[in-house]
Amino acid sequence: MESGHAQGAFASPRTRGNTFDVGMGRSGQTAYDCPVSSGFLMGFMGRCGKDMDSLASLFLRSPVVSVSVSEVSYKQSIIGSSTGIAPVADKIDSVGQYWRGRLN
Repeated sequence: MESGHAQGAFASPRTRGNTFDVGMGRSGQTAYDCPVSSGFLMGFMGRCGKDMDSLASLFLRSPVVSVSVSEVSYKQSIIGSSTGIAPVADKIDSVGQYWRGRLN
């Protein structure tokens, strides 16, 4: 793969002028905008072989009616911890199945 032809970063403007920005520098790179619908980032999907071939961000399409979070606590920091966040394969697969059907 030629230099400069791969996903190098992800950036998303936030409220109050802040930006969530992860990845490499932007020198000489082209930015591509994507519609964010409701603004709730649900995850990412993509494909790869030796290198990453594609990456798409998945945003919730429908308006959010309400959000509720209760009793979330951690004994250890979830950042850099192998026990703080565990993958839930069946949930991820069901979301992936939903989006594959809607986006194809």
